[in-house]
Amino acid sequence: EGSAGDSESEEEQQGAGGTAHKKELEELATKDPEFYKYLTENNPELLGFEGDDDDEEEEEEEEEKADEEEGGSGDGEEGSEADDDEEEEGGAGGGGSSPATGPAASFAQEVLTARMVKAVGQEVAKTHSLRSLKTLLDMYRSGCSISNQDDSGSANRSKYAIESAGVLNHLMVFALQRVHVEFKQHLLPDSPAAAGADGSAGDPSDRPKAKLLTSAKHWPRMEPMVLGFFKATLTLVRTVTEKSLTAFILKHLKHYLPFLVPFPKVAKSFLKCFLGLWGESTGDDADSRGVQISAFFRIRQVAVAMPFPMLEDCLKGLYLTYVRNSRFTNEHSMGAITFMGNCVVELFGLDPTSSYQHAFVYVRQLAMHLRNALVKKTKESLQAVFNWQFLNSLRVWVAVVAAYPAPDQLQGLAYPLIQVLIGCEKLAQSPRLVPFRLHVARLLTQLSAATECFVPVAPILLDVLNTPDLHKKPRAQTKASAQTLRLEEAVRFSESSNAKSGGAGGGGGGGGGLRELLPVRPRDAR
Repeated sequence: EGSAGDSESEEEQQGAGGTAHKKELEELATKDPEFYKYLTENNPELLGFEGDDDDEEEEEEEEEKADEEEGGSGDGEEGSEADDDEEEEGGAGGGGSSPATGPAASFAQEVLTARMVKAVGQEVAKTHSLRSLKTLLDMYRSGCSISNQDDSGSANRSKYAIESAGVLNHLMVFALQRVHVEFKQHLLPDSPAAAGADGSAGDPSDRPKAKLLTSAKHWPRMEPMVLGFFKATLTLVRTVTEKSLTAFILKHLKHYLPFLVPFPKVAKSFLKCFLGLWGESTGDDADSRGVQISAFFRIRQVAVAMPFPMLEDCLKGLYLTYVRNSRFTNEHSMGAITFMGNCVVELFGLDPTSSYQHAFVYVRQLAMHLRNALVKKTKESLQAVFNWQFLNSLRVWVAVVAAYPAPDQLQGLAYPLIQVLIGCEKLAQSPRLVPFRLHVARLLTQLSAATECFVPVAPILLDVLNTPDLHKKPRAQTKASAQTLRLEEAVRFSESSNAKSGGAGGGGGGGGGLRELLPVRPRDAR
């Protein structure tokens, strides 16, 4: 009887407190019947809103604690919430392979309108309630799945259908600009740990740790929301083809990566995606360059924000991506390859210890290729050394060591790298490989100037100048074949240019290409 009396008094209080709200709902039903119908069918709990979300959240938390005391566990609760999210997305759970029957089988999608997005957005900004945030994230996931409408019916798992490009644009912009504020509001309310939101790495002690996020009061309810947001965003980044939109998403992801710390597997997926965008966006247009720059900033942020060994994955992935994209070098790709090399230099300056270990392994691989060529001297072994990929690898490691030459940094790599460069110069004795030898001489000069270590470069240059083929009289050439070869863009002379011009700079013009590399200045190589 006592419990019945308490429930009756609660109902009376609820009825007295909801009078004003009922009047507002009646006015809403009159002014905007479409939106009122939407609330009735999809969010009936909002119709019973009493104006105090904080009290509702406290009551729900008390109920959760009571369930745990009766035998439920936090993990089970999180799992049930995650299952609910999956059911809302289309029942991707265990019974997905069997044909669905019953009322739940026909999943009806609601057409999302600009008015709905605006209403939910105002609710999120005003009340900061978890329920309205979940509704916004459901809309955002539906927007991210639009690009997969033609792939195995994945669009049917979305809760909302978006038929207007304007609505989609408004939804994505608002969600990317607002959701991170709600994440911080609920997970880091009194901490400056979201300092990464301004794009800077900040002090390591100020960045959010996994324990700091997972120990937050609302983490059990926020975890499936945060994880769902990152998975939807990852799908969006992978499927978007427009460069400007990709750059916009990457720019705003700087606010969210600090919340990726508790999800290392998802972080690795993001890193793989960022590396792909960084390596593929090598065009000369502004959009491609913007995507490449933003992708590198996100790679660096992941390396700084995520715990060990994510830095190891970033260093390895960035260098291997650079090597794969430096195989073919010409006047059009030279700028992009130089930029990528500068990115490698920047990232390898974050942690000297990890950088030394990785650099030592890769310099040793270059030394093994060189030894194989010196011993076998077959066409395949020589081709593995005299190519742009090998030369660009030498370039980037010289730039890395030259950028961090202190004894407590990477000075220990200077000696083995110099030995590899001298070995390459001794192997390249063919007149056709004069451009390669000049590249090596420039790298030795750069390394010598940075480490303040004497390297005998003059004998190399004198030997090049005394090459007999360079002093032969060029043969008569037509205008079509008399173009001067730019040694900056060559590893070797072609057979035709060597035969026609006697190897003197690769063509007419009085060896103008040779003068580009002979005035060796340390700063020019970088």
